[in-house]
Amino acid sequence: MSKTASLERPSCCTDRSMILIFEGSDRTGKDALRQVFEKRNSYANTCVTRLFFSQLVYAYYYKRPLWTNPSLRASYAGVMQLFIKQFQPLVVFTTASQEVINERITRCGEDVNAHGSIEVINALYRKMFKLAKLPDRLLLVIDTTNNPSLNTLADIVQSRVNNLEERRA
Repeated sequence: MSKTASLERPSCCTDRSMILIFEGSDRTGKDALRQVFEKRNSYANTCVTRLFFSQLVYAYYYKRPLWTNPSLRASYAGVMQLFIKQFQPLVVFTTASQEVINERITRCGEDVNAHGSIEVINALYRKMFKLAKLPDRLLLVIDTTNNPSLNTLADIVQSRVNNLEERRA
């Protein structure tokens, strides 16, 4: 008897709602953007901060078993690929320059040296997007270096959501 993996849409998701995954390194604005987007849309979509991709990025960066164990890594990648194929989530990847991130970290009273190089971390995210076979249309990259308005960024996210919903209809 063979086993077939399948996923069902979470009960919190309506047939018309989308799943959005906000990813990115620390202090790039993903939480703030997610909060503004959710409130503006009356929580009509399922939004999460950091899911599969961050787990793998930091597992790789810190040499954790999720990355160093090939069998575990392959299984996890398979789950990611299945999730993406089944639910077609929009991944909102926020980034900013190293200088801006360092300023934000310092403003929060955190140690800049405890955080990694944004170039290295962003390269790892791109590697994980490829590992997950994430289609380009499901990836929205937002650079918050110049501190654009959160409402403007939420408009950009909403525009992509609208575009994807039209394709699904």
